[in-house]
Amino acid sequence: MKELARVFGVHRTTIRAALDRQGAPVREHAITSAQVATASRLYESGLSLAAVGEKLGFNAQTIATHLRRAGVSLRDPHGRVR
Repeated sequence: MKELARVFGVHRTTIRAALDRQGAPVREHAITSAQVATASRLYESGLSLAAVGEKLGFNAQTIATHLRRAGVSLRDPHGRVR
C-alpha cells in the first residue's frame, strides 16, 4: 500500500479504502513480540526510532508506541531520556 500510495501520489489510507471497497484481501503487517524485542535492543544501542523502524519495516511512531508499551524509556530529540 505504501508503494502504491507513492506511485499514485495519495495517502496510504486512500489506497486501503479503495482496496476495502473492492473487497481485496489485505495482508496485515502487525509487529511481533520478537520484533519489539529487537526494536528495543536497537533503540537502546543508540539508533533513532526512525532508523529502528526502517530496519524493521515500520514507521517511527509505531516503534515508539510499542517501545513505550514494553516499558522502554524514550529519548527526546536531543538524546535525553524522557
